[in-house]
This record gives sequence, structure tokens and C-alpha cells, in this order.
Amino acid sequence: MPSTASPIITTPTPVIPSELRTVAQIRNAAALKTNKSVKGAAPLTAMNSLRRLAEEAHLKEQQGDLRGALFQFVQVGVLLQFVQESQDYKQESQRGRHGALYHLMADFNKGPFEAMMKSVANLQAQLLQAERAEA
Repeated sequence: MPSTASPIITTPTPVIPSELRTVAQIRNAAALKTNKSVKGAAPLTAMNSLRRLAEEAHLKEQQGDLRGALFQFVQVGVLLQFVQESQDYKQESQRGRHGALYHLMADFNKGPFEAMMKSVANLQAQLLQAERAEA
């Protein structure tokens, strides 16, 4: 049974190190950090973390921190994948067994997920354009 107490990404993401210049580097670093922190976590805890991270990522995007926003959006994606692949979510996805985790995921997929995907595409396009300009 997974642990219910997990410190999944409880502190704001620090400033992205300057060595993470490319979209690929940012994506890889975010995925690595998140995969390390999610081990043994409860899916419900991961769901709550990803919702908070998505809000923080949108805020970073509005403030012009494109690399920071992309980093956090990638973290959200990794957490989404973790939740969707969890046994808890698979069980709650069955008809007649919908619980809190299922409903949180359904609510996230209705609104924030779509906005997040548009933001990620926009951020990647801007950052890739900047990469090409630097090359």
C-alpha cells in the first residue's frame, strides 16, 4: 500500500539553473527531479501537488519566467502520468467505483489540463525560437 504522507514537491521550484538552456535540458531535468520525488507517494498526494504546480507554472508564465514555467509544467505532466498509472486511479476509473482521485482527475482534465497544454506548446515554441536565435 502506498504511503499517504509524501513530501512531493512541497517547496516552490528554485530558479532554474543557467546550465539548463535548451527545452530538452529543461524537460529532462524536470522529469528526473519529479520522478525521484514521487517514488512511494500516494496518488492523491501527487494529484494535489500537480494542481498546485500547474497554478504556480501559470503564474511563472505570466511573470515572464518561461523556463521556470516549462520546468513546472513538465513536473505536472510527470505527476499526471504517475497518477494515471497508479493502481488506485485504475480502480477508481471503473464504473461504479469513482472516488475522490477519479473526480479530481476528471475536474483537472476538464479545464486546467487544456489550458496547460496550450501554455506548454506556446512556451516550447518561444524557447525553441530563442534557442535558434542564440545558435
